[in-house]
Amino acid sequence: MTKNPICANTDTSATDALDLMVRKGFRHLPVMDENHDISGILDITKCFYDAMEKLERAYSSSRKLYDALEGVQAELGSSQPQQIIQYVEAIRQKMSGPTLES
Repeated sequence: MTKNPICANTDTSATDALDLMVRKGFRHLPVMDENHDISGILDITKCFYDAMEKLERAYSSSRKLYDALEGVQAELGSSQPQQIIQYVEAIRQKMSGPTLES
């Protein structure tokens, strides 16, 4: 048994727990409640899948906004001031996220 193990709290996010487990090389992480009692054990695989689901939800939301901005840009067309068109395009570029090149 490990003395004074590193633990997560019940309010620790899955992403933070996954980060801790990866940094420390843990496959499992005890979870303590507010009374400092062990309430469970996290598995790195579960944390990974929870983090991936969170990323997928964020991607889905940002994709909807990206598509909406694309529609706004199409509606604006060339009749609007160039500054507005450039602003909308800059937002769309930032929302497309980083690539492996960047």
